[in-house]
Amino acid sequence: MTSLKSVIKSEITNSYMFLGLILVLTLILRMSFVHEPFDRDEGTYILLGQEVFKGAVPYRDAIEMKLPGSFYLFALITIFGNSVEYIRIITALYSLLTVTFTYLLACTVGSRRSGLLAALLCGIFTCGPIVQGSGSNLEVFLLLPMMAGVYLLFLGFDSRHRLYFTASGFLLACAVSIKTIALPVFLLPLLFLPFVNRSSRSCRYVAWNVAWYIIPGIFMCVLLVVYLAVNGAWNDFVYWNFTFASAYAESSWQLFWDRLISRGVSTASEFLLLWIAAVPALYWFLVKHRSPKGLFLVGLVVATVVAVCLPGKFWPHYLIPLIPPLSIAAGVGLATLYENRRLLFYLLLPFLVLALYPTIRLDYPYYTASPENASVMKFGSDVFVRAADAARYVKERTTPEDTIFQWGWEPEIYVIANRRSPNRFISHLLVAGSPDVNVAIHDLVTSVLFKRPKYIIVQSGRDNWPGSQELSTIMTHYYHLEKTIGGYAIYRINAS
Repeated sequence: MTSLKSVIKSEITNSYMFLGLILVLTLILRMSFVHEPFDRDEGTYILLGQEVFKGAVPYRDAIEMKLPGSFYLFALITIFGNSVEYIRIITALYSLLTVTFTYLLACTVGSRRSGLLAALLCGIFTCGPIVQGSGSNLEVFLLLPMMAGVYLLFLGFDSRHRLYFTASGFLLACAVSIKTIALPVFLLPLLFLPFVNRSSRSCRYVAWNVAWYIIPGIFMCVLLVVYLAVNGAWNDFVYWNFTFASAYAESSWQLFWDRLISRGVSTASEFLLLWIAAVPALYWFLVKHRSPKGLFLVGLVVATVVAVCLPGKFWPHYLIPLIPPLSIAAGVGLATLYENRRLLFYLLLPFLVLALYPTIRLDYPYYTASPENASVMKFGSDVFVRAADAARYVKERTTPEDTIFQWGWEPEIYVIANRRSPNRFISHLLVAGSPDVNVAIHDLVTSVLFKRPKYIIVQSGRDNWPGSQELSTIMTHYYHLEKTIGGYAIYRINAS
């Protein structure tokens, strides 16, 4: 008995040691991009988080087509800083927790070897540059509550304690509040909770399981409605999240499918190994060894595929939620194959190594490039590099009390310059997309004339958007062109 305890203790110790090494490897991979310039989405989330931290009410004072979880998440993240390096480090440390929960989930479905393989695959592929996982997009942040929520759900399956269901519902609701693509994953447990206890399938039992799970989500919704209504932001919330978002999705529906086909296939090839290695486990769970956890894992893969296909403009980072579920399936599949069919495992090993080749070929240039070149390679343009250059130029010539205004689509300029906007129109799109464009233009003109931002940065290609003519008139009378950096014309206010 003592010998058995020693063996188990040694195995656990070794597992945690290997997990620690995997986390270190993940951190090293992410730190390769610690100096990469912010992209447009990152700049938006950071800026809006800062504004909310300073007292702005979401949608009324700070506009975004996302649920408020993203606002408050970045409000917490930016408490102690907003530099590129700080945000990248916080994202990396946050991602280590995602890898840890991926390990724990794989262990509950398979073995500790399954957990280690799943953690390794998740750590490598979630920070892939092609899928834009090396950045700080919302998909990276919704992974932690998503995986932690599923893990607590599995603990509820085992213990039948409903508090686990409540905690799971809270975390998965948090994932949805960060980005709505997590909604299919939030709904998935509702298909499984009725069958947690096969010996008791009464309607009352099922209702209680479901109730304990959805109560946190309902409470969060009620709290949100009350908060927005009290602060006069309810109509803004409905408009930007539903009216405008629907029109935005419809206008880009064909574009979405074109990008899904053209970009999705090439992006998914970055984690080709996951697709191949996950098939045996998914087949095993679906056909050979059906269990609530195994079937849920299959459902989780399907739910994240559905999430990827939700309307919107397809970008590579849309695929990020797929990676942890596929990593778990791949880890379980490889470990099961090694433990039960070792000869077959060794026969397939060369093909698995070959499947890793596209990842190495695609990713290697990014890890050896400069931060600026990595950004250009990732997005096919130097727009974010030049935005950072323009922001630094303005920051060196202003004080923290000065305001600046950028007429374009790059809110990261405000973040890098560490200067505030004179109004809530952090993007030219928000003027054109406002419920009353004329009112929006009036607000834009009034704020610029009244607050007199020291610099106005105009991004090329925005001359025909609503508000451009009025802004140009203001600049003609009160500003002069001081510098052009890439596609950004930098205007300085005239000396009084």
